[in-house]
Amino acid sequence: MPLVLTLLYFVIFIIVVKLFSRQEGYYSTLAVFGIGCYIYYIGIPFELYVLSIEEFEKGSIILSLSTAQLSQIIMMGAMAFLAFSLGYYLSSFNPLKMSRGLRNRFPRIPYSLKLICIWSLISLLIFFYKNIFAVSTYEAAYGVRYSNPAFSLLCDFVVLYGVVIASTVIFRGKSLNKILGMGFIVLIFSWGIYTSDKNVILFGLLAVAASSSCFIRKKGFVSFVYIIIGCVVLIYLIKVFSFYRGGLNIFTAFSIAIKQFGLRYIDPLGPFVSLQHILNNCSDLQYGQTYLHIFYLVIPRFLWKERPLDLSEQFAVDNIVNWSPGQGMGYSPLAEAYLNFSWMGPVIQYLLLGLLWGYFWKVLSKVLWNFPQGLWQCLYYILGYYLLILMHRGPVAGLMKSLILYTSPLILIVIFIDLGILHPDFLMRVSRNGCEKDTNKAA
Repeated sequence: MPLVLTLLYFVIFIIVVKLFSRQEGYYSTLAVFGIGCYIYYIGIPFELYVLSIEEFEKGSIILSLSTAQLSQIIMMGAMAFLAFSLGYYLSSFNPLKMSRGLRNRFPRIPYSLKLICIWSLISLLIFFYKNIFAVSTYEAAYGVRYSNPAFSLLCDFVVLYGVVIASTVIFRGKSLNKILGMGFIVLIFSWGIYTSDKNVILFGLLAVAASSSCFIRKKGFVSFVYIIIGCVVLIYLIKVFSFYRGGLNIFTAFSIAIKQFGLRYIDPLGPFVSLQHILNNCSDLQYGQTYLHIFYLVIPRFLWKERPLDLSEQFAVDNIVNWSPGQGMGYSPLAEAYLNFSWMGPVIQYLLLGLLWGYFWKVLSKVLWNFPQGLWQCLYYILGYYLLILMHRGPVAGLMKSLILYTSPLILIVIFIDLGILHPDFLMRVSRNGCEKDTNKAA
């Protein structure tokens, strides 16, 4: 049954992606989300069943699921994908459309993006320069990011909005601009390797894909094949990188990664443990109470030191021996869906997620109406797809918190700098409007 259900998922996935390719191409929201569903929900049950693995042990993590439970997880993953697709469709959001903007000209980079990057970088150099040297090892970087959220957030701003600018320049720029843009992305990759941070490297990869999005769309269904092949290669490289940051030399890392190729050896294993735990221990349904965590998670921990733990942190505390701050395994949102509404959880939760996702980006596109089309696409292809990938390893409240943290500063700066009284041309616009009114009165 797990094999049949997995094949059924692939059929559904291809049909849905094909239907949405008419408006977004094959490098689309649902393609990225569907691949994430397979990696985090379906792939491990499929591997365990096909390889006849009754129990899998990696470190302190032990997976032991019956065939019926493997089938249940795959079915829930397919339901989640269909429900999210329906919600996204009902939102009528299309990332390739903006109400206004400079569509056919070289994308002018707004003052807001330049300011947020420069301000974040200067703040890092002035206030957190010691931390920059302290994150050169995996263990140290992990602890510094957890204990100093301000440093972590500023680093994310520099990386995120820096690669958005770089990919936009590559997307529409001249030869020299393309070289400068690629140079900055290479720096981001270097920073990711230096800090042993896979998320930074993911930002860089998404920036490269964003700058090549026009080429990908022109290739039609062939681009979909490229995306799938790219994901397989990426899964292997993630394993290589994990060995490398663990202290192995690069050649040994490549060799061992071949022997341990599979989703059960990499990042999806952590959140998958929560799925196993919920299926075996869910006695009292929460009926949506876990979604209320967003109301306190947005408050920084330095303002509220006793802030309650979210699902992911609490699960780590309860299940990791000798737990220390910063350690965690992730928490599957599919497990959260089941914890709240049992079998109907994937339908209810992911339908609402699809709707909220589409409506959020529709509203954001109206707020950022001054962004050129190419810049807006790069922002969505990088930040949007980044969150679509990582949403599978944390509770729903974590996704909402990330959306707020990443976009709120940008929105405020856009309103005050690009559109408001702090814009360099504001006094000129006011003067011009005043002159026009005096001329009309005189006439």
